[in-house]
Amino acid sequence: MMARKKHTPNFQSKRKTTRIKWQILTVSLDLILLNVSIILAFLIRFTGNLPKFNFSAYLDLALWITIIFAITYYVYELYDIERYFDWTGTLARILQANFLAIFLIIALSFILRVFAFPRSVYVISYFLISGSIALFRYLISSLFSLELPKENILLISGEAKLAALSREIKEKEHLGLILKKSIQ
Repeated sequence: MMARKKHTPNFQSKRKTTRIKWQILTVSLDLILLNVSIILAFLIRFTGNLPKFNFSAYLDLALWITIIFAITYYVYELYDIERYFDWTGTLARILQANFLAIFLIIALSFILRVFAFPRSVYVISYFLISGSIALFRYLISSLFSLELPKENILLISGEAKLAALSREIKEKEHLGLILKKSIQ
């Protein structure tokens, strides 16, 4: 009888995740963090108390706030897997998307006549949302390495652009792009 070899999984392979899992995790946690950050902004603004009148204004807008942030993050390509590797660009897009989303929420609160939502909570929540989403994105990029599907590329181009395109594709090998052949 042969001794059975114990299989120990590679630590690196345990950390790899697929594109869809990354997107589901990111979208879900972004939206949870954003709503938790707004509730924390209320707690900070009202020193630990949630006044029923003001907080009910948030509850009236909570679904709209979540939808606005999800759409804004999508428009700013925060769920684009290819941009995952650009940390400084991601941070800039988070700040811009949050500014636009907060602006749209302020406009929506005026349109829907939800005046009980304190303006100071918008300001506090901008900083809390930006900080928590940025920290979350940084932790995700540190803890998970993405395993993107490999794509073989055949490059057909003129001589002038061939070298530049080849170099650009080789720089994106971390995205799964593999230059198989180039033809002039």
